Amino acid sequence: MLFRSTARESGIWVNRLKRRQLAHGDEARLAACYNRVGSMPLHIRDDCHTITEILTAARALHARKGLRVLVVDYLQIIRGPDKELREQQVASISRDLRLLAIETQCVVIALCQLNKLGEARESQAITMDATHFLAIHRASKEGKRWAPTDDQDDEDSTKRIVEVRKLRDGQPGEIEMGFDGACSRFMELR
Repeated sequence: MLFRSTARESGIWVNRLKRRQLAHGDEARLAACYNRVGSMPLHIRDDCHTITEILTAARALHARKGLRVLVVDYLQIIRGPDKELREQQVASISRDLRLLAIETQCVVIALCQLNKLGEARESQAITMDATHFLAIHRASKEGKRWAPTDDQDDEDSTKRIVEVRKLRDGQPGEIEMGFDGACSRFMELR
């Protein structure tokens, strides 16, 4: 996550950062990036692997400094309570994150991968607890959703379609966004 965040802020490709292959001028871009990010009230934790650890850390941070946004990357790898079925664990994790958002009045963003139609029970539990639900799709050169069954040459790797499937106080819809895969960042199309 650190490499992707740094790539987004600095504009330096993720692969170059990981391999420490910096080009002329990259040091200055990294320094500026670290100055910007260093001034943000940002706390990155990669030592919380269970829902209990996540909730405990989030509540402690909220009590000390106030928690405004919690990003969970990636919901399906969180270990939940020892229940028989994984779908029950995921449903419990999703519900606990929703309750944390209500309790702390913070935004919880849970990144996850759902089956194609969102029909699996695991997927349904996640979408039911969400107040906003976005899906990101690859785009074709014509600005439509691209699927792996489509012609490879028809994919536009510089764009993504962001579909708003659920919006508590608004209308569902979709928007085409620019995408820079090398730096893992989205941007407005001009």
